[in-house]
Amino acid sequence: MTTEVHPDKYKEGIQQAKEALDLYRQFNHVIGQAQALEDLSWLLFHDKQLDATEEAALQAINLFSDEDNKFLICSCYLALGNICCSKGEPEKATNYSQDNPQDCFFQLA
Repeated sequence: MTTEVHPDKYKEGIQQAKEALDLYRQFNHVIGQAQALEDLSWLLFHDKQLDATEEAALQAINLFSDEDNKFLICSCYLALGNICCSKGEPEKATNYSQDNPQDCFFQLA
């Protein structure tokens, strides 16, 4: 049984993630920024804001690349793959897959 989330809840979550991101930026907390962007990317994806999702995920990956947080990097690549599939652009997902770190536990198709 799946539970449907009211669209307003995504908007509320998006707003909260943006507020968290702003706070982390004020304190120059890189990991917090990256985690907020990763959360934001999934919220935007579920709210069907695909271009904004891609932007947030790529920003998170760039921040995470300086850190050793492979799980969240993989989560961002998964979001990018989902975006590409939702847009009907599987070849773009393949390009992201080629950039995907070797030790991720999945392969984008």
